[in-house]
Amino acid sequence: MKLKLLSLFAVFSVVMAGCEREREIELPEATISVENYAGNAIIQEPSGEVELHIVSRSLAGVRKIDVLVDGSVVETIETGDLFTHDYAYTYNVPANANRGDEIQLVFTMEDKNGRTVSTPVITIKVEQPFNITDFTQGGNTFRKIHGRVNKDLTFTKEHKWLIDSIVSVDQGATLTIEPGTVVYFRTFSNNDRVSLLSIMRGGRIMAEGTRSEPIVFTSDKTLSGNAARGDWGGLAIHGFAPTNAGTTVIRDGFRYGGTVASDNSGRLRFVRIEYTGKRDRHALQLFGVGSGTTVEYIQSYESYNTAFRVRGGRVSLRYISGIQHGGYGIWADEGWQGNGQFWVFQTDIKATLVPVNYWNQARSIEFRNDDSFYEKQPRTTFRLSNITLIGNGYAEGTDSGTRRGIRIRTGSQGLLHNAIVTQFPSDAVRVEDLPIESLGTTTLIDNMHSYGNFANWGQEAQDHFFESGLYNLNETPVAGISLDTFTGIVDSPYNPTSMGSWFTSAPYIGAVDPRNDWTAGGTWFRNKDGSFRQ
Repeated sequence: MKLKLLSLFAVFSVVMAGCEREREIELPEATISVENYAGNAIIQEPSGEVELHIVSRSLAGVRKIDVLVDGSVVETIETGDLFTHDYAYTYNVPANANRGDEIQLVFTMEDKNGRTVSTPVITIKVEQPFNITDFTQGGNTFRKIHGRVNKDLTFTKEHKWLIDSIVSVDQGATLTIEPGTVVYFRTFSNNDRVSLLSIMRGGRIMAEGTRSEPIVFTSDKTLSGNAARGDWGGLAIHGFAPTNAGTTVIRDGFRYGGTVASDNSGRLRFVRIEYTGKRDRHALQLFGVGSGTTVEYIQSYESYNTAFRVRGGRVSLRYISGIQHGGYGIWADEGWQGNGQFWVFQTDIKATLVPVNYWNQARSIEFRNDDSFYEKQPRTTFRLSNITLIGNGYAEGTDSGTRRGIRIRTGSQGLLHNAIVTQFPSDAVRVEDLPIESLGTTTLIDNMHSYGNFANWGQEAQDHFFESGLYNLNETPVAGISLDTFTGIVDSPYNPTSMGSWFTSAPYIGAVDPRNDWTAGGTWFRNKDGSFRQ
Protein backbone atom coordinates (compact mmCIF):
# COMPACT_ATOMS: atom_id res chain seq x y z
CA MET A 1 0.00 0.00 0.00
CA LYS A 2 2.83 2.38 0.89
CA LEU A 3 4.45 1.71 -2.49
CA LYS A 4 1.20 2.56 -4.32
CA LEU A 5 0.86 5.80 -2.37
CA LEU A 6 4.45 6.70 -3.11
CA SER A 7 3.93 5.95 -6.80
CA LEU A 8 0.78 8.09 -6.94
CA PHE A 9 2.62 10.91 -5.17
CA ALA A 10 5.47 10.68 -7.65
CA VAL A 11 3.07 10.84 -10.63
CA PHE A 12 1.25 13.78 -9.04
CA SER A 13 4.58 15.57 -8.51
CA VAL A 14 5.60 15.08 -12.14
CA VAL A 15 2.23 16.35 -13.38
CA MET A 16 2.44 19.40 -11.10
CA ALA A 17 6.00 20.06 -12.18
CA GLY A 18 4.83 19.97 -15.78
CA CYS A 19 2.11 22.44 -14.91
CA GLU A 20 4.71 24.66 -13.31
CA ARG A 21 6.79 24.51 -16.46
CA GLU A 22 3.77 25.49 -18.55
CA ARG A 23 3.13 28.60 -16.48
CA GLU A 24 4.05 31.83 -18.27
CA ILE A 25 7.42 33.10 -17.12
CA GLU A 26 7.31 36.68 -15.97
CA LEU A 27 10.17 38.60 -17.54
CA PRO A 28 11.90 41.45 -15.77
CA GLU A 29 10.69 44.91 -16.62
CA ALA A 30 11.75 46.36 -19.95
CA THR A 31 13.83 49.54 -19.59
CA ILE A 32 14.91 52.50 -21.67
CA SER A 33 17.23 55.25 -20.47
CA VAL A 34 19.24 58.21 -21.75
CA GLU A 35 22.75 57.54 -20.50
CA ASN A 36 24.16 61.05 -20.91
CA TYR A 37 21.22 63.07 -19.54
CA ALA A 38 21.37 64.21 -15.92
CA GLY A 39 17.85 65.64 -15.68
CA ASN A 40 18.52 69.35 -16.11
CA ALA A 41 17.61 71.22 -19.29
CA ILE A 42 20.19 70.87 -22.07
CA ILE A 43 21.22 74.28 -23.33
CA GLN A 44 21.87 74.67 -27.05
CA GLU A 45 21.56 77.52 -29.49
CA PRO A 46 19.83 77.67 -32.91
CA SER A 47 21.45 75.32 -35.50
CA GLY A 48 23.30 73.53 -32.70
CA GLU A 49 23.33 69.78 -32.14
CA VAL A 50 22.41 67.71 -29.10
CA GLU A 51 23.72 64.15 -28.97
CA LEU A 52 21.85 61.64 -26.80
CA HIS A 53 22.78 58.04 -26.02
CA ILE A 54 19.78 55.76 -25.49
CA VAL A 55 20.00 52.23 -24.12
CA SER A 56 16.99 49.85 -24.30
CA ARG A 57 16.82 46.46 -22.62
CA SER A 58 14.28 43.62 -22.68
CA LEU A 59 14.74 39.87 -22.34
CA ALA A 60 11.76 39.45 -24.68
CA GLY A 61 13.70 41.36 -27.34
CA VAL A 62 13.59 45.04 -28.26
CA ARG A 63 11.22 45.48 -31.25
CA LYS A 64 11.32 49.20 -31.98
CA ILE A 65 12.15 52.64 -30.61
CA ASP A 66 10.11 55.76 -31.36
CA VAL A 67 11.55 59.24 -31.11
CA LEU A 68 9.02 61.89 -30.13
CA VAL A 69 9.69 65.61 -30.43
CA ASP A 70 7.09 67.80 -28.75
CA GLY A 71 4.70 64.84 -28.71
CA SER A 72 5.02 63.81 -32.37
CA VAL A 73 6.88 60.74 -33.64
CA VAL A 74 9.70 61.93 -35.90
CA GLU A 75 11.66 58.68 -36.25
CA THR A 76 11.12 54.95 -35.69
CA ILE A 77 13.99 52.50 -35.35
CA GLU A 78 13.29 48.81 -36.02
CA THR A 79 15.79 46.93 -33.88
CA GLY A 80 15.33 43.22 -34.70
CA ASP A 81 15.59 40.69 -31.88
CA LEU A 82 18.29 42.32 -29.74
CA PHE A 83 18.00 42.05 -25.96
CA THR A 84 19.93 45.32 -25.62
CA HIS A 85 19.97 48.12 -28.14
CA ASP A 86 22.29 51.14 -28.00
CA TYR A 87 21.17 54.09 -30.05
CA ALA A 88 22.83 57.44 -30.67
CA TYR A 89 20.37 60.16 -31.60
CA THR A 90 21.36 63.65 -32.74
CA TYR A 91 18.80 66.43 -32.48
CA ASN A 92 19.41 69.53 -34.57
CA VAL A 93 17.95 72.67 -33.06
CA PRO A 94 16.10 74.53 -35.85
CA ALA A 95 17.92 77.56 -37.23
CA ASN A 96 14.77 79.65 -36.74
CA ALA A 97 14.31 78.69 -33.08
CA ASN A 98 13.98 81.63 -30.70
CA ARG A 99 15.99 82.20 -27.54
CA GLY A 100 14.01 80.87 -24.62
CA ASP A 101 12.16 78.20 -26.62
CA GLU A 102 11.95 74.76 -25.00
CA ILE A 103 11.86 71.52 -26.98
CA GLN A 104 10.80 68.26 -25.37
CA LEU A 105 12.05 64.84 -26.46
CA VAL A 106 10.84 61.42 -25.35
CA PHE A 107 12.12 57.99 -26.43
CA THR A 108 9.68 55.08 -26.32
CA MET A 109 10.60 51.41 -26.62
CA GLU A 110 8.26 48.51 -27.45
CA ASP A 111 9.48 44.96 -26.87
CA LYS A 112 8.44 41.66 -28.50
CA ASN A 113 5.85 41.07 -25.78
CA GLY A 114 4.13 44.34 -26.61
CA ARG A 115 5.31 46.10 -23.47
CA THR A 116 5.98 49.83 -23.91
CA VAL A 117 8.26 51.98 -21.75
CA SER A 118 9.40 55.58 -22.13
CA THR A 119 12.21 57.79 -20.95
CA PRO A 120 11.54 60.84 -18.82
CA VAL A 121 11.08 64.04 -20.82
CA ILE A 122 14.37 65.50 -22.06
CA THR A 123 14.16 69.27 -22.26
CA ILE A 124 16.32 71.29 -24.65
CA LYS A 125 16.36 75.00 -23.94
CA VAL A 126 17.36 77.30 -26.77
CA GLU A 127 20.05 79.61 -25.41
CA GLN A 128 23.78 80.12 -25.72
CA PRO A 129 25.15 77.02 -23.95
CA PHE A 130 27.94 78.82 -22.12
CA ASN A 131 28.39 82.19 -20.49
CA ILE A 132 31.31 84.31 -19.34
CA THR A 133 30.78 86.78 -16.51
CA ASP A 134 32.91 88.90 -14.22
CA PHE A 135 33.19 87.31 -10.78
CA THR A 136 34.89 88.64 -7.66
CA GLN A 137 36.04 86.42 -4.82
CA GLY A 138 38.62 87.03 -2.09
CA GLY A 139 39.64 90.33 -3.64
CA ASN A 140 40.32 88.74 -7.04
CA THR A 141 38.33 89.44 -10.18
CA PHE A 142 37.91 86.55 -12.60
CA ARG A 143 36.41 85.94 -15.98
CA LYS A 144 34.19 83.07 -14.90
CA ILE A 145 33.10 80.56 -17.52
CA HIS A 146 30.25 78.10 -17.10
CA GLY A 147 28.60 75.64 -19.48
CA ARG A 148 29.40 73.98 -22.79
CA VAL A 149 31.63 75.88 -25.21
CA ASN A 150 30.22 75.41 -28.70
CA LYS A 151 32.33 77.93 -30.64
CA ASP A 152 35.98 78.95 -30.84
CA LEU A 153 37.13 80.73 -27.69
CA THR A 154 40.47 82.19 -26.52
CA PHE A 155 41.70 82.60 -22.95
CA THR A 156 44.12 85.56 -22.83
CA LYS A 157 46.81 85.95 -20.21
CA GLU A 158 45.73 89.40 -18.97
CA HIS A 159 42.68 87.85 -17.27
CA LYS A 160 42.27 85.41 -14.41
CA TRP A 161 40.03 82.69 -15.87
CA LEU A 162 37.83 80.64 -13.54
CA ILE A 163 36.29 77.33 -14.56
CA ASP A 164 33.02 76.99 -12.66
CA SER A 165 31.87 73.37 -12.25
CA ILE A 166 32.06 71.26 -15.44
CA VAL A 167 33.02 73.14 -18.60
CA SER A 168 33.22 71.22 -21.87
CA VAL A 169 34.38 72.10 -25.37
CA ASP A 170 32.00 70.81 -28.06
CA GLN A 171 32.74 68.99 -31.28
CA GLY A 172 33.86 71.53 -33.87
CA ALA A 173 34.97 74.11 -31.28
CA THR A 174 38.55 75.02 -30.33
CA LEU A 175 39.67 76.42 -27.00
CA THR A 176 42.90 78.40 -27.41
CA ILE A 177 44.92 79.39 -24.34
CA GLU A 178 47.67 81.99 -24.65
CA PRO A 179 51.16 81.43 -23.16
CA GLY A 180 51.40 82.73 -19.60
CA THR A 181 47.69 82.20 -18.88
CA VAL A 182 46.60 80.85 -15.50
CA VAL A 183 43.29 79.00 -15.49
CA TYR A 184 41.78 78.62 -12.03
CA PHE A 185 39.24 75.98 -11.08
CA ARG A 186 36.57 76.77 -8.55
CA THR A 187 36.70 74.67 -5.39
CA PHE A 188 33.65 73.48 -3.47
CA SER A 189 33.37 72.29 0.12
CA ASN A 190 30.61 69.92 -1.03
CA ASN A 191 32.35 66.72 -2.13
CA ASP A 192 29.64 66.09 -4.74
CA ARG A 193 30.56 69.24 -6.65
CA VAL A 194 33.65 69.33 -8.80
CA SER A 195 35.19 71.65 -11.37
CA LEU A 196 36.89 70.24 -14.46
CA LEU A 197 37.57 70.98 -18.12
CA SER A 198 36.58 68.39 -20.71
CA ILE A 199 37.40 68.44 -24.42
CA MET A 200 34.76 66.40 -26.22
CA ARG A 201 35.26 64.19 -29.27
CA GLY A 202 35.85 66.47 -32.23
CA GLY A 203 36.70 69.44 -30.03
CA ARG A 204 40.23 70.80 -29.65
CA ILE A 205 42.44 72.50 -27.10
CA MET A 206 45.39 74.58 -28.21
CA ALA A 207 47.41 75.25 -25.05
CA GLU A 208 50.99 75.98 -26.04
CA GLY A 209 52.95 77.69 -23.33
CA THR A 210 56.68 78.29 -23.11
CA ARG A 211 59.32 77.53 -20.51
CA SER A 212 59.13 81.11 -19.21
CA GLU A 213 55.40 81.55 -19.84
CA PRO A 214 53.76 78.22 -19.07
CA ILE A 215 50.03 77.60 -19.06
CA VAL A 216 48.88 76.63 -15.57
CA PHE A 217 45.69 74.82 -14.58
CA THR A 218 45.32 75.19 -10.83
CA SER A 219 43.05 75.51 -7.80
CA ASP A 220 41.51 78.89 -6.98
CA LYS A 221 42.86 78.31 -3.46
CA THR A 222 46.39 79.03 -4.68
CA LEU A 223 45.44 82.71 -4.45
CA SER A 224 44.80 82.36 -0.71
CA GLY A 225 47.80 80.09 -0.15
CA ASN A 226 45.90 77.01 1.00
CA ALA A 227 45.62 74.86 -2.14
CA ALA A 228 45.77 71.10 -1.61
CA ARG A 229 45.71 67.99 -3.77
CA GLY A 230 42.13 67.01 -4.54
CA ASP A 231 40.80 70.59 -4.80
CA TRP A 232 39.33 70.05 -8.30
CA GLY A 233 38.93 67.38 -10.95
CA GLY A 234 41.36 67.67 -13.84
CA LEU A 235 41.70 68.10 -17.59
CA ALA A 236 40.06 65.46 -19.79
CA ILE A 237 40.47 65.03 -23.56
CA HIS A 238 38.27 62.65 -25.58
CA GLY A 239 39.01 61.57 -29.14
CA PHE A 240 37.93 59.39 -32.05
CA ALA A 241 40.92 57.02 -31.96
CA PRO A 242 40.45 53.24 -31.48
CA THR A 243 40.04 51.52 -28.12
CA ASN A 244 39.30 47.90 -27.27
CA ALA A 245 36.36 48.95 -25.09
CA GLY A 246 34.22 49.83 -28.13
CA THR A 247 33.99 52.36 -30.93
CA THR A 248 31.91 54.59 -28.68
CA VAL A 249 32.46 54.44 -24.93
CA ILE A 250 30.67 56.65 -22.42
CA ARG A 251 32.40 57.47 -19.16
CA ASP A 252 31.38 60.22 -16.76
CA GLY A 253 28.89 61.46 -19.36
CA PHE A 254 31.48 61.93 -22.16
CA ARG A 255 32.06 59.80 -25.24
CA TYR A 256 35.37 58.58 -26.60
CA GLY A 257 36.70 56.06 -29.09
CA GLY A 258 36.28 55.50 -32.82
CA THR A 259 38.26 54.48 -35.86
CA VAL A 260 40.46 57.53 -36.56
CA ALA A 261 43.94 56.56 -35.33
CA SER A 262 45.43 59.92 -36.37
CA ASP A 263 42.67 61.98 -34.74
CA ASN A 264 43.85 65.44 -33.63
CA SER A 265 42.51 66.86 -30.35
CA GLY A 266 44.98 69.75 -30.30
CA ARG A 267 48.30 70.60 -28.68
CA LEU A 268 49.53 70.73 -25.08
CA ARG A 269 53.03 72.10 -24.46
CA PHE A 270 54.61 73.55 -21.32
CA VAL A 271 51.52 73.00 -19.20
CA ARG A 272 51.40 72.46 -15.43
CA ILE A 273 48.32 70.86 -13.86
CA GLU A 274 48.11 71.29 -10.07
CA TYR A 275 46.06 70.06 -7.08
CA THR A 276 43.74 67.73 -8.99
CA GLY A 277 42.07 64.42 -8.23
CA LYS A 278 38.67 65.22 -6.71
CA ARG A 279 35.91 62.60 -7.19
CA ASP A 280 38.18 60.00 -8.80
CA ARG A 281 39.34 62.33 -11.58
CA HIS A 282 42.92 62.41 -12.81
CA ALA A 283 45.24 65.31 -13.61
CA LEU A 284 45.27 64.59 -17.35
CA GLN A 285 42.84 62.09 -18.87
CA LEU A 286 43.49 61.02 -22.48
CA PHE A 287 40.61 58.81 -23.64
CA GLY A 288 40.62 57.62 -27.25
CA VAL A 289 43.05 60.40 -28.17
CA GLY A 290 44.71 60.11 -31.58
CA SER A 291 48.30 60.32 -32.77
CA GLY A 292 47.68 63.75 -34.31
CA THR A 293 47.52 65.23 -30.81
CA THR A 294 50.68 66.74 -29.30
CA VAL A 295 51.35 66.13 -25.59
CA GLU A 296 54.76 67.22 -24.36
CA TYR A 297 56.32 69.19 -21.52
CA ILE A 298 53.44 68.43 -19.16
CA GLN A 299 53.77 68.36 -15.38
CA SER A 300 51.19 66.99 -12.97
CA TYR A 301 51.93 68.40 -9.54
CA GLU A 302 50.25 67.32 -6.28
CA SER A 303 47.48 65.15 -7.72
CA TYR A 304 45.36 63.27 -5.20
CA ASN A 305 44.72 60.67 -7.88
CA THR A 306 46.63 59.48 -10.97
CA ALA A 307 48.79 61.94 -12.88
CA PHE A 308 48.15 60.60 -16.42
CA ARG A 309 45.24 58.26 -17.24
CA VAL A 310 45.19 56.84 -20.77
CA ARG A 311 42.34 54.73 -22.15
CA GLY A 312 42.96 53.47 -25.66
CA GLY A 313 43.96 55.82 -28.45
CA ARG A 314 47.22 56.38 -30.30
CA VAL A 315 48.59 59.49 -28.59
CA SER A 316 52.30 59.60 -27.70
CA LEU A 317 53.76 61.47 -24.72
CA ARG A 318 57.15 63.14 -24.40
CA TYR A 319 58.72 65.16 -21.55
CA ILE A 320 56.02 64.37 -19.00
CA SER A 321 56.23 64.19 -15.22
CA GLY A 322 54.15 63.36 -12.20
CA ILE A 323 55.54 64.95 -9.04
CA GLN A 324 53.75 64.04 -5.82
CA HIS A 325 51.12 61.81 -7.40
CA GLY A 326 48.82 60.09 -4.92
CA GLY A 327 47.65 57.32 -7.24
CA TYR A 328 49.49 56.01 -10.28
CA GLY A 329 52.02 58.04 -12.24
CA ILE A 330 50.60 56.82 -15.56
CA TRP A 331 47.99 54.13 -16.09
CA ALA A 332 47.28 53.05 -19.68
CA ASP A 333 44.92 50.34 -20.89
CA GLU A 334 41.98 49.67 -23.29
CA GLY A 335 44.33 49.13 -26.23
CA TRP A 336 46.51 52.22 -26.00
CA GLN A 337 49.22 52.08 -28.65
CA GLY A 338 51.79 54.82 -28.40
CA ASN A 339 55.31 55.99 -27.69
CA GLY A 340 56.83 57.57 -24.62
CA GLN A 341 60.17 59.25 -23.97
CA PHE A 342 61.60 61.32 -21.12
CA TRP A 343 59.20 60.45 -18.30
CA VAL A 344 59.80 61.36 -14.64
CA PHE A 345 57.62 60.16 -11.77
CA GLN A 346 58.59 61.03 -8.21
CA THR A 347 56.50 60.99 -5.05
CA ASP A 348 56.92 60.61 -1.30
CA ILE A 349 53.26 59.60 -0.78
CA LYS A 350 53.14 56.12 0.75
CA ALA A 351 50.06 55.04 -1.24
CA THR A 352 48.62 52.95 1.59
CA LEU A 353 46.61 54.81 4.20
CA VAL A 354 45.96 52.71 7.27
CA PRO A 355 43.43 51.29 7.99
CA VAL A 356 42.02 51.91 4.49
CA ASN A 357 44.15 50.81 1.53
CA TYR A 358 43.11 53.79 -0.54
CA TRP A 359 45.77 53.60 -3.24
CA ASN A 360 46.92 50.13 -2.28
CA GLN A 361 49.73 48.93 -4.53
CA ALA A 362 49.79 52.12 -6.61
CA ARG A 363 52.38 52.04 -9.38
CA SER A 364 54.39 54.75 -11.11
CA ILE A 365 53.76 52.95 -14.43
CA GLU A 366 50.79 50.61 -14.89
CA PHE A 367 50.10 49.00 -18.28
CA ARG A 368 47.12 46.72 -18.87
CA ASN A 369 45.30 45.45 -21.91
CA ASP A 370 42.01 43.97 -20.71
CA ASP A 371 41.44 42.41 -17.29
CA SER A 372 39.14 39.64 -18.58
CA PHE A 373 40.54 38.93 -22.08
CA TYR A 374 44.27 39.45 -22.27
CA GLU A 375 44.48 39.21 -26.07
CA LYS A 376 41.63 41.61 -26.78
CA GLN A 377 42.25 43.78 -29.85
CA PRO A 378 43.48 46.41 -30.38
CA ARG A 379 46.07 45.46 -27.79
CA THR A 380 47.87 47.79 -25.44
CA THR A 381 51.30 48.13 -27.07
CA PHE A 382 54.00 50.58 -26.00
CA ARG A 383 57.48 51.74 -26.99
CA LEU A 384 59.28 53.62 -24.20
CA SER A 385 62.70 54.99 -23.44
CA ASN A 386 64.45 57.29 -20.96
CA ILE A 387 62.40 56.85 -17.81
CA THR A 388 63.22 57.75 -14.19
CA LEU A 389 60.95 56.49 -11.41
CA ILE A 390 61.59 57.38 -7.77
CA GLY A 391 59.35 55.96 -5.07
CA ASN A 392 58.62 57.13 -1.56
CA GLY A 393 61.58 55.32 -0.02
CA TYR A 394 62.57 51.84 1.07
CA ALA A 395 64.39 50.84 4.25
CA GLU A 396 64.46 47.31 5.63
CA GLY A 397 62.21 46.91 8.65
CA THR A 398 60.38 50.18 7.99
CA ASP A 399 56.74 50.44 6.91
CA SER A 400 56.89 52.65 3.84
CA GLY A 401 53.57 51.69 2.31
CA THR A 402 53.02 49.55 -0.76
CA ARG A 403 54.03 51.67 -3.74
CA ARG A 404 55.44 49.87 -6.80
CA GLY A 405 57.50 50.96 -9.79
CA ILE A 406 56.43 49.31 -13.07
CA ARG A 407 53.78 46.67 -13.63
CA ILE A 408 53.11 45.23 -17.10
CA ARG A 409 50.06 42.94 -16.92
CA THR A 410 46.77 41.57 -18.35
CA GLY A 411 48.15 41.18 -21.85
CA SER A 412 49.82 44.56 -22.37
CA GLN A 413 53.05 44.31 -24.34
CA GLY A 414 55.85 46.47 -25.65
CA LEU A 415 59.45 47.63 -25.54
CA LEU A 416 60.97 49.42 -22.53
CA HIS A 417 64.56 50.69 -22.61
CA ASN A 418 66.83 53.01 -20.64
CA ALA A 419 64.98 53.22 -17.31
CA ILE A 420 65.97 53.90 -13.70
CA VAL A 421 63.68 52.50 -10.99
CA THR A 422 64.55 53.05 -7.33
CA GLN A 423 63.28 53.53 -3.76
CA PHE A 424 60.06 51.52 -3.99
CA PRO A 425 58.83 49.68 -0.87
CA SER A 426 57.32 46.89 -2.98
CA ASP A 427 58.47 45.31 -6.26
CA ALA A 428 60.10 47.73 -8.68
CA VAL A 429 59.74 46.07 -12.09
CA ARG A 430 57.13 43.35 -12.63
CA VAL A 431 56.01 41.59 -15.84
CA GLU A 432 53.19 39.04 -15.83
CA ASP A 433 50.26 37.53 -17.75
CA LEU A 434 52.21 37.02 -20.99
CA PRO A 435 53.15 33.79 -22.81
CA ILE A 436 56.81 32.85 -22.49
CA GLU A 437 57.36 32.97 -26.24
CA SER A 438 56.49 36.69 -26.33
CA LEU A 439 59.15 37.60 -23.75
CA GLY A 440 62.19 39.08 -25.40
CA THR A 441 60.29 39.55 -28.69
CA THR A 442 57.03 41.52 -28.55
CA THR A 443 57.78 42.39 -24.92
CA LEU A 444 61.25 43.47 -23.85
CA ILE A 445 62.78 45.22 -20.84
CA ASP A 446 66.43 46.05 -21.39
CA ASN A 447 69.10 48.61 -20.45
CA MET A 448 67.78 49.30 -16.98
CA HIS A 449 69.00 50.03 -13.45
CA SER A 450 66.65 48.81 -10.72
CA TYR A 451 68.11 49.16 -7.21
CA GLY A 452 67.35 50.12 -3.65
CA ASN A 453 63.85 48.61 -3.72
CA PHE A 454 62.19 45.94 -1.57
CA ALA A 455 62.34 43.70 -4.67
CA ASN A 456 64.13 44.97 -7.74
CA TRP A 457 62.42 42.48 -10.07
CA GLY A 458 59.14 40.58 -9.93
CA GLN A 459 57.73 37.52 -11.68
CA GLU A 460 58.86 37.34 -15.36
CA ALA A 461 60.96 40.47 -14.98
CA GLN A 462 63.06 38.39 -12.61
CA ASP A 463 62.70 34.83 -13.95
CA HIS A 464 63.01 35.54 -17.65
CA PHE A 465 64.76 38.88 -18.06
CA PHE A 466 67.07 39.45 -15.06
CA GLU A 467 68.19 35.94 -14.13
CA SER A 468 68.85 34.91 -17.74
CA GLY A 469 71.77 37.33 -17.97
CA LEU A 470 70.82 38.04 -21.59
CA TYR A 471 69.80 41.63 -20.99
CA ASN A 472 71.51 44.77 -19.75
CA LEU A 473 69.74 44.81 -16.39
CA ASN A 474 71.67 45.62 -13.24
CA GLU A 475 71.24 46.66 -9.63
CA THR A 476 73.91 49.31 -9.19
CA PRO A 477 72.98 52.87 -8.13
CA VAL A 478 73.08 55.79 -10.55
CA ALA A 479 74.97 58.88 -9.39
CA GLY A 480 72.78 61.94 -8.88
CA ILE A 481 69.57 59.97 -8.23
CA SER A 482 68.05 60.13 -4.74
CA LEU A 483 64.67 60.53 -3.07
CA ASP A 484 64.83 64.24 -3.87
CA THR A 485 66.77 64.43 -7.13
CA PHE A 486 66.10 62.87 -10.53
CA THR A 487 68.93 64.36 -12.63
CA GLY A 488 71.24 61.45 -13.29
CA ILE A 489 72.05 59.15 -16.20
CA VAL A 490 74.48 56.43 -17.24
CA ASP A 491 75.56 55.58 -20.78
CA SER A 492 73.51 53.01 -22.66
CA PRO A 493 74.38 50.89 -25.69
CA TYR A 494 70.84 51.51 -26.94
CA ASN A 495 69.68 54.61 -28.80
CA PRO A 496 65.85 54.88 -28.84
CA THR A 497 65.88 56.24 -32.40
CA SER A 498 66.08 52.53 -33.28
CA MET A 499 62.37 52.37 -32.43
CA GLY A 500 61.37 55.03 -34.94
CA SER A 501 61.68 58.61 -36.10
CA TRP A 502 59.39 59.92 -33.34
CA PHE A 503 62.16 59.32 -30.78
CA THR A 504 64.94 61.77 -29.92
CA SER A 505 68.53 60.53 -29.84
CA ALA A 506 69.31 59.73 -26.19
CA PRO A 507 71.72 56.78 -25.76
CA TYR A 508 71.59 56.87 -21.99
CA ILE A 509 69.69 55.30 -19.10
CA GLY A 510 67.47 57.77 -17.26
CA ALA A 511 65.09 60.61 -18.13
CA VAL A 512 67.04 63.77 -17.29
CA ASP A 513 70.57 64.47 -18.47
CA PRO A 514 72.03 67.04 -16.01
CA ARG A 515 73.96 68.58 -18.91
CA ASN A 516 70.67 69.32 -20.70
CA ASP A 517 67.94 69.40 -18.06
CA TRP A 518 64.57 69.68 -19.82
CA THR A 519 62.80 70.30 -16.49
CA ALA A 520 64.86 73.39 -15.58
CA GLY A 521 64.45 77.07 -16.33
CA GLY A 522 61.54 79.47 -16.24
CA THR A 523 58.48 78.81 -14.10
CA TRP A 524 56.94 75.73 -15.65
CA PHE A 525 58.26 72.90 -13.45
CA ARG A 526 57.91 72.56 -9.67
CA ASN A 527 60.11 70.50 -7.36
CA LYS A 528 58.52 68.36 -4.66
CA ASP A 529 58.73 71.28 -2.22
CA GLY A 530 56.93 73.60 -4.65
CA SER A 531 59.96 75.66 -5.70
CA PHE A 532 60.65 76.18 -9.40
CA ARG A 533 63.52 74.32 -11.01
CA GLN A 534 66.28 76.67 -12.11
